[in-house]
Amino acid sequence: MWAAEPVQVSAATAPIATTIALASQAVRKLVAYRAVADFNRLSLHDVYRWRLATAYAVTRAACEQADPGQRLRQLAKAARTRLSDLKEDPTGLVICTTANINSGGDVRPGQGGYCLAWDAQKATLRGEPGSAEKCQTARTVDYENLAGLRLFDLVAISGAAVSPLMGSATKVAYRILLTATNVRLGVWLPHPRVVRHAREYLESHPGQDDSRWTVCLLLAWYLLPHPRWHASQKKQDRSKAREARLWAHVLQAREKAARDGRRRLGALLCWRVMQPTMGLLWAEAAGHTSYRATWINVSDGGHYDNLGMVEALRRNPARVLVLDASGDHANTWSTLGGSMSLARIDADVDIALRPETMIDKGAHLDGGEVSRPWARGRFQPRTSPSQPAALDDPNLWVCKLGWWQGAPWDVVAYAKNHSSYPCEPTLQQLYDGSEFEAYRELGACAVDVAAYDGGLPNTAPAPPDAASPSRPALAPVA
Repeated sequence: MWAAEPVQVSAATAPIATTIALASQAVRKLVAYRAVADFNRLSLHDVYRWRLATAYAVTRAACEQADPGQRLRQLAKAARTRLSDLKEDPTGLVICTTANINSGGDVRPGQGGYCLAWDAQKATLRGEPGSAEKCQTARTVDYENLAGLRLFDLVAISGAAVSPLMGSATKVAYRILLTATNVRLGVWLPHPRVVRHAREYLESHPGQDDSRWTVCLLLAWYLLPHPRWHASQKKQDRSKAREARLWAHVLQAREKAARDGRRRLGALLCWRVMQPTMGLLWAEAAGHTSYRATWINVSDGGHYDNLGMVEALRRNPARVLVLDASGDHANTWSTLGGSMSLARIDADVDIALRPETMIDKGAHLDGGEVSRPWARGRFQPRTSPSQPAALDDPNLWVCKLGWWQGAPWDVVAYAKNHSSYPCEPTLQQLYDGSEFEAYRELGACAVDVAAYDGGLPNTAPAPPDAASPSRPALAPVA
């Protein structure tokens, strides 16, 4: 009896030992995968970025180049353009994205994130209204050197409509599925605070070059669990100093690599090891991302404000022209209404606007048709709820994506033959030449009508018959 018992125990424990061995092997593979994987590059972002650059990274000089090889080289050069290269651009391009933040009471329920705006000078992460410490900035050129961002990377992120986290448009039932299958057009980027602290460290320690052993120790500390946020202030300060020193080293190394035009193995390895952890992927799947984290999940700017109007108002413009191509039906303005609400809450701006003036009451309009494609109003800093903005002296114009009887004849003909035009859903991505031209001409003519009928300041020369209200759409594009 005693001799048989060990045999029975061994037979019973054999499956357990096998299970433990398999689990251990899986953990080792997971750790190894984590060490070499770049979750941003494994997603669909690169493919989406490449397609956008192929379609839109076009210059006149490249198109007019007779030599095919030279043409391709010029197009490739255009695709590598940086946003910081446009510092002298008088238009002041601003690209809006959404930082998906949804934990710790950092955002209002249902909002799901804040605007992360990019211009040639800096990246600005907005935060809770009225709190200066929650408006974080970093130099755009530092982001470009550190994360290898180019103009069309930012363009692709600003249009990253499908991701596990999508701000106010997040689909809770799909988060885990989209994370597990890595269906993500958005990316993980370092928090602007982290990038800014790295730059400040380099400026306060000029000429410092950490040894390999120091960098290895900092990387080991970085990969270990960080102390909790409620730790003592001394420990928090020490952690912030270490983090700034590590990121400063990587930023400096990647700056040198970009300046020399060649890859540096040390900078590449450090950047690869510091990529988002499996824990952040779990946070993405569970919908638990923090404003204070080292990495932030960034996706389509429309996941915060689909019109970009709120960020435009934050920059104190003299006038604002809004092109509403959100896909709302011609007689609905839910996207515009949401932007007006966000402007009041987050930008502290009152807007007086009556978009229903685009639709004449009692008029029989076909699907997608409007009486006129524009409405005008006024915005002003919010002083008190008892003093709303007035409609006189307009400084805000909204052009609606709808066709009207005074539009060019070919646009009206196209609309008559396509019932869903011009309110095609976002899922419709395969535009042919005629559809693309119909949308382009519609938008250009809507702006011209707003200029010549609605009083929108316009620097384009007026056509000979500009006084005629039936022909303003034929004016040159502003």
